Amino acid sequence: MILKEYLTENGIQTGWFAKQIPCSVTYLCAISSGKAKPSLIIRRRIETLTGGKVTEHEFEVSECPQ
Repeated sequence: MILKEYLTENGIQTGWFAKQIPCSVTYLCAISSGKAKPSLIIRRRIETLTGGKVTEHEFEVSECPQ
């Protein structure tokens, strides 16, 4: 599950979730829209906060074949 879906489906406000990580709301929005790649620490924190529903692997960038 992607972070944006998790927050919407569970009625979680981005401001509250950002404080739990902790990070800014702007950064959390960038993460959830795929515009920013979070550090390993933040990815693991997100996985913990979502009870494993959003895994740290959701944020990995896949490489294009050459």
